[in-house]
Amino acid sequence: MLEDLDEVALLELLELYMEMVEKQDEVICRLGRLVSRQATDILHYKNLLNIESEEDRILEQDKRLAEEAMREYEMTKLEP
Repeated sequence: MLEDLDEVALLELLELYMEMVEKQDEVICRLGRLVSRQATDILHYKNLLNIESEEDRILEQDKRLAEEAMREYEMTKLEP
């Protein structure tokens, strides 16, 4: 398939792909902020209502894993 594409078409395809990746990065970043804010709000509500549970420990573990995954993603994104 790639043999059939000329250089201009290949460059246009690459540019389109790069634009899609940039938009995907923006969406991931914005959704990450939204989820983080929601998690903070939930914790505030739990504190207000004096709710404690095993889920807090699981939530914190999931949050750490998600932050680690985002750091790895950011490192990959910055590499040429």
